[in-house]
Amino acid sequence: MTKLKKEIQIDGPANLLATVPNLLGFYPEKSLVVVAVKGVNDQVVVTMTLDLPEQFDTDFVDNLKVTIKRSGADGLVAVFYIEEISTELKSVANLFMEKIAPEFHIRDILWVSQGRWASFLCADEMCCPIEGRELDLSSTSVAKAELVLAGRGALSKRSDLKDFLAVTKIDKSLVPLINQFSKQKTKADHNENYLKWGKTQFRFLSQQKAFIDFDAKLWARLLFGLTDIPVRDALLSHHIELAQISEDPSQYLTQVAQQWAQVARVAPDAFRPPICTCIAALMWQAGEGILARSALDFAVALNPDFHLAKLLNSALNSGMPPWEFRDAFTKITNPWS
Repeated sequence: MTKLKKEIQIDGPANLLATVPNLLGFYPEKSLVVVAVKGVNDQVVVTMTLDLPEQFDTDFVDNLKVTIKRSGADGLVAVFYIEEISTELKSVANLFMEKIAPEFHIRDILWVSQGRWASFLCADEMCCPIEGRELDLSSTSVAKAELVLAGRGALSKRSDLKDFLAVTKIDKSLVPLINQFSKQKTKADHNENYLKWGKTQFRFLSQQKAFIDFDAKLWARLLFGLTDIPVRDALLSHHIELAQISEDPSQYLTQVAQQWAQVARVAPDAFRPPICTCIAALMWQAGEGILARSALDFAVALNPDFHLAKLLNSALNSGMPPWEFRDAFTKITNPWS
């Protein structure tokens, strides 16, 4: 879910579809994009990108309604980015009208497929023919121009973004350093000094300038620290809490996730599931649901039974609002922060 600092006004479905990639930062594929708006001028207050579920049921729609309500919007436009149009999606559009329209003004429900688009709500064949109208992403609107000036260009397709955690080359120099931290923890456990060990890890890993430059020892500390559940949860809680008081929470969380991704790309396989899962958690909280899914894919591919990855995957599949997970983590207490 992405909130805008400046309210953007969308004028008409064609301009909206040309602007969506700039609102999101990428071209959506196989996704449901919900643009929540408010006021008579249809000012955009939040955009959400959701993977298309196998089944659109009441729970999915109810969770979506809660999310829209929390955003302060009074209406929405839903856009289905699909490979091919189907009669089933018409039923989904009807479900949206039945369940959401009583509480929010549905401005439109659109579909986009293979360079064409149309409205589910428009019965005029001259306006929205069965085969759809040509999608023109090059068209310019005031909203699109403002987003480009603000640095919100469309960077790539969704499928291209999946490479952000791909292994470049495993840094074998990290292995002896990780082993060193493992021995330190074993010694701390033996001497019942676990709290002191955990405090040391948290102090190093939560410092403000961590990971700006390459630091093999710090990277190894992070990879091993995230295998320890209390340290891992304390770090997630720390960054999620800091994001809430920052000027741009989404930007803060994305920056931390990108810094950790630098480490994940060179990490030995055994240490990738924890860090990739944590990156997924941060990306989800930042409103980058697509990147969160991609990060989880990397984690699960190496360890299908990794507990936190399975938990996050279930949350995303159920349509759980991100703040429910956030609230759970911000209630975590530890003696270090």
